[in-house]
Formats: sequence, C-alpha cells, structure tokens
Amino acid sequence: MQSCVVLSIAVGVVGAAACSAPAAVYYQSSSGTLDFVKADFADPMDQANWDIISLSVALTRGDNQGIYNVFTEAQYNEFAPGGTIWYFGATVQDVIDGAITIADFDYWALAHGNAPSSTVGVDGVMYIQAEDIYVDIRFTQWTMGNNGGGFAYTRGIIPAPSASFALLGGMGMFASRRRR
Repeated sequence: MQSCVVLSIAVGVVGAAACSAPAAVYYQSSSGTLDFVKADFADPMDQANWDIISLSVALTRGDNQGIYNVFTEAQYNEFAPGGTIWYFGATVQDVIDGAITIADFDYWALAHGNAPSSTVGVDGVMYIQAEDIYVDIRFTQWTMGNNGGGFAYTRGIIPAPSASFALLGGMGMFASRRRR
C-alpha cells in the first residue's frame, strides 16, 4: 500500500512537471547550422523536399507562391506556414536580449512585406508556436514567379526530439511496472 502512495505522488509530480508551461527554447546559428535547398520544380509532396524542423513544422514550397507547413497545409495560403510566425532583420540573440518580442512577429508574408526575395541574405527568426521554439534562419536563394519554386536557407539546428520522448516513454514504463 505504501508503494502505491509513493507511486501516486511520483506520477503526480511527473504529470505536474509535464503539464507546466515549458520555457522558450532558442536555436541560434552560432550553435551550428543546417542548410536546406528545394530545387526548382522539385515535387513538394516528396519528403526529400521538406525541411522537417520539429514535430509540428515541415517547410516546403510549390512551383510558385510562398512556403508552407506540410504538416498543417496542402499548399501556400496567406497565413502559411501554419504554426509559425516570423521576424526579419534580427536574430534569436535579439529575442534573448529583449530587443524584439513576440509582439513584433507576424505571419511569414507580412513579416517580409509580401516580398519573399527581400529576405535573401537577411537574418530572420522563425517562432514555432506549438513548441515555443525560436530559430535563427537566413534565406540564401528564392526563385521568383512561376520559375519552379526553388528556395534555400540556413537555419539553427534543432536536435531530434526522440531523446525526450524516449525519456518520457521510459517513465511511463516505470510507472506501469510499479503499479503491479
């Protein structure tokens, strides 16, 4: 009986910790970068042409228009990429320092004034809303018009989420074993 009480308390603490609001996470280019390229006329439905950034965001682009999140959208729309907001002209360090705040961010198209080619060579920050993640990003190429939808960028590296899920999964296994 006593071990059941301890288990309940332990599970309650783990549950409370898992339910509390996480602190924002920052991925800066200074900690390593990843280069992504989608070639002109490359199939946006082919996962090889997606940049899977997190559990909620994978970016690609059709043969024209803007980028979108294949996890939430079938094609570009004015609010794309879903689950993200953007700021151009600053870095994640500016967020950390308080020079820009979440109130300064906007949808991708509005953040660059509906001129995506203007982002080439400009530091930017992508905020992933579901995971409270800020990522440094700098577009390095943008194909204009109906010329194939190519684009490229360099962004801060986000570690694969599998380690966190393995840890939580292991806790679940431990808890289920203790209940027997």
